Amino acid sequence: MARIFPGSESEEFEEFYVRSHPLPTETLNEVHVTKRPSNPDRIVDQALRYFRSRSPQWRLVCGSDWGTLLAESCRRARLEPGPESPEMILLSDRSPASSPEGDCRRAEVLSDLRTFQTTFSLANQLPEGNFWVAERLLETPEWDLFVGYLDNKPVCTGVGFTSNAVTGVWGIATMPEHRGRGLGRAVTQAVVEAGKSKGARAAHLWATELGFPVYQKMGFHHVENKNIWRHK
Repeated sequence: MARIFPGSESEEFEEFYVRSHPLPTETLNEVHVTKRPSNPDRIVDQALRYFRSRSPQWRLVCGSDWGTLLAESCRRARLEPGPESPEMILLSDRSPASSPEGDCRRAEVLSDLRTFQTTFSLANQLPEGNFWVAERLLETPEWDLFVGYLDNKPVCTGVGFTSNAVTGVWGIATMPEHRGRGLGRAVTQAVVEAGKSKGARAAHLWATELGFPVYQKMGFHHVENKNIWRHK
C-alpha cells in the first residue's frame, strides 16, 4: 500500500496487523485481529499507541468468535461498538458469465483517476482529496478502478485488487441521489469480471448493510460477520 499511496503505512504484530493513512477515515486506519487474542488489553493498548500520532479516527476489527474476548478491553478504552461487517465470497464458477450491465469505465489515464477520486468523495460524503490520484495505480497490474456513469455523468465507483487468484473488492460507492438503480451491482460486476480476466477464482469483500442484499443476489456467499469497535 505504501508504495502506491503516499503516507500509507502498514505493520504486522503477533496477533494483528495495522494499516494507516493520513486521511482521518476509519476504513483507511484499521487494526485487524488475525489470531485468537491471548491478551486483549495488550492489543488495544498497542493500537492506541500506534494511532496516537497518526489518526484520531480508526477502527478495530475481529472475527465474531473473538468479539467477546475483546469487548471489555475496548469498552475500557472508550472504543464505541460499530455495526457488524459481513464478510462475503463469490466463487468464479458461480458468478454470472456475462459482461457487466451499465456504463462502467476502467481508469486508464491520470484524468480518469481524478474523476474516480471526485466521484468516490461525493459518494461517501468525504472532503475532496488525492488518495486515489496515484499514477502507480495505473502501472500496477493487480489494480482495477472503475467509474460507473449514468447519462454520461460519473455517479459510482469500484476497485479491485487481484492477487493469488482472489480479487479483493473495495470502494463500491454510489452517489446518494442515484442509489437503488442497480449501479452498485453493475460496477461490482465490472470489478469481478476484471479479476476473472486475470485468473481470479474468487472475489472477496466486506459488505455494508446497504450492499449486503445486492451482493447476495449476485451470488456472494456470507462467510461470517466481523465485530467492529471505533475510535473517534
